[in-house]
Amino acid sequence: MSPGLFDNRIEVWDIKAGKKLKSFNENGKAGITSMAIAADNQQMATAAGNTLFLWDLNQGKLLRTIPKASAVRRMIFSSSGVVTAAEDRLDLWDVKTGKSLKTVKHKLPGIITFALRPDGKAFAFYRYSDKLVKIWKLP
Repeated sequence: MSPGLFDNRIEVWDIKAGKKLKSFNENGKAGITSMAIAADNQQMATAAGNTLFLWDLNQGKLLRTIPKASAVRRMIFSSSGVVTAAEDRLDLWDVKTGKSLKTVKHKLPGIITFALRPDGKAFAFYRYSDKLVKIWKLP
């Protein structure tokens, strides 16, 4: 999968065959800034501008749009939903309803990377501004 940098198209490829299986785009003209795929390969989330888009990968269909999600720079699927990281906040989103389940605001920007614990119940993130790794437990 790769987002097109200039046309905002999402393409699904068969890597072994080197063949494009499908292409879709319903996130308008905003450039894709982040994306994540669920562990079951059934759903994908993309961020463009201040909006999250949740997709059904098999159908290439937009399932849900979540406006006002902040300027998402990183995201990851967990067993609880989609976790997004913006400059000043972390959010956990319910993929079925599009509702925010939890928000953690922080004053120091610069989340560089984060990783999900294998059981999906927590993730760690590294913030360059204070040079700390922090653990966030998920519901």
